[in-house]
Amino acid sequence: EAHRQQAELTRQMQDEARRRARIQSDLDAAITELAALVQQAGVSTEDGLVDAEVRSEHRRAMADRLQHQRSQLAGASEKDLNALRQQLLDQDSLALDVERQTLTDEIQRLEGLEQAAISAEHLAASNLAAIDTSDEAARAREEMESALARYRSGVRPWAQLKLAEALLSEVLKRHREKAQGPVVALAGRYFEMMTAGRFVRLVVDADGDKPMLLAQPAQGQPVGIAGLSEGTADQLYLALRLAALEVQRTPDRLMPLVLDDVLMTADDQRAACMLQALEAFSLGGQVLLFSHHQHLTDIARRVLGGDVLQVHSL
Repeated sequence: EAHRQQAELTRQMQDEARRRARIQSDLDAAITELAALVQQAGVSTEDGLVDAEVRSEHRRAMADRLQHQRSQLAGASEKDLNALRQQLLDQDSLALDVERQTLTDEIQRLEGLEQAAISAEHLAASNLAAIDTSDEAARAREEMESALARYRSGVRPWAQLKLAEALLSEVLKRHREKAQGPVVALAGRYFEMMTAGRFVRLVVDADGDKPMLLAQPAQGQPVGIAGLSEGTADQLYLALRLAALEVQRTPDRLMPLVLDDVLMTADDQRAACMLQALEAFSLGGQVLLFSHHQHLTDIARRVLGGDVLQVHSL
């Protein structure tokens, strides 16, 4: 009996050892799979998998939205996306705004006609139910058919205009980003130079009723003009003026730029950066800077090349 019990105990221990081996194997496989998922997701630890999954879901949602918009665009126009972009490349944003408003007014007019047609249809149906003689029924039926025909004829133009409004709104937003282009991009480079890289570019926020100019710092969120210091705001104004003048400058319109004490609110560091920006602008035309601050002459001699600086004391 003792021998049988010992054998049974040995068998149970062997079964337990095999069960633990299977569990350890499953655990090792799970750890390997988890490590593969971490590497595939591009995160450092498994704790980052949740955020990676959220980002993946967001990318899929954005991809679905893009595909949906492309499908709408394909249904609204026989031209492909590249052809539409090329066609809208030189469009005037003001003209697009006017066309959009015209389409909005037309949509409202058609919606009013639709409501009138629906009301007429309901009235005709009520009259048809209330009449007794065949002549009155025929007239009511004719009026109902006429109202239904007006309703059906208005639905297709309304749907087309409604879709055109949505597409125009999206195209207008993209066009504004491009149309702001030359002046805003050039002003952004001048502004980056004047702020020694604290701000890297200028962006236009067109989501609201009125587009707003924002300054993008090297780190952080874009800042509105009201959030800039007086000295930085003066730098932004000068950058915009230089950019506006440069895009209009042509070989037959090389007028000199005359400035009077534009560095009054600038400390020495800002003044040095602004003088370097003026030096860059002067490569395409003469710049005359008047000032009664002697220390600006010393800064100019220090940061500007001798071949571009001429000092005249009055």
